[in-house]
Amino acid sequence: MEMPPDPFIDARMVPAAPRVTAFRFAVPQHTDPLGRSGPTPGTARGRGFRRTGPGLFVPADAGFDQPTQRVVEAASLLPPGGAVTGWASLHLAGAMYVDGTTTAGRTLPVPLLVPSYRCDRPGVTFGRGALHPDEVVVRHGVRCTNLHRALLDAVCRADDLREAVVLIDMVMYAELT
Repeated sequence: MEMPPDPFIDARMVPAAPRVTAFRFAVPQHTDPLGRSGPTPGTARGRGFRRTGPGLFVPADAGFDQPTQRVVEAASLLPPGGAVTGWASLHLAGAMYVDGTTTAGRTLPVPLLVPSYRCDRPGVTFGRGALHPDEVVVRHGVRCTNLHRALLDAVCRADDLREAVVLIDMVMYAELT
């Protein structure tokens, strides 16, 4: 008895999820009068540097990996006990297509979870909440919420159901959960 031909013989497999290679970013630094651990105050005021926070500077051309650079600059504003969450934590975890933009192309602020109230800043939004030590991980030197907490926070902040489902799909495609 002859077997019927396999109907899936020509089916194409979905390509494997892209993996994030080493990120390129510049860590914000405080000024140093001697110029050893950061720019001198005079250098920091020049064209070669830009201010990212209170007393923090990065080279003016530090847009190396733009979503990652945005996250690292925002993380410099974290108080003790705070962490990066939502799309930013997922991006640092390796969800390649989670880049801080909506499907409509709108740029999202970097979400930070802090223990006490803070006013939002341009490009950064502060959420107030308690973090259990099991929910915090360090990725690329940045305190972040773990994958499941980050995904929950991102879904809760989504503009609509479609954005939330797209986000879950991107995290599943990256094989993070």
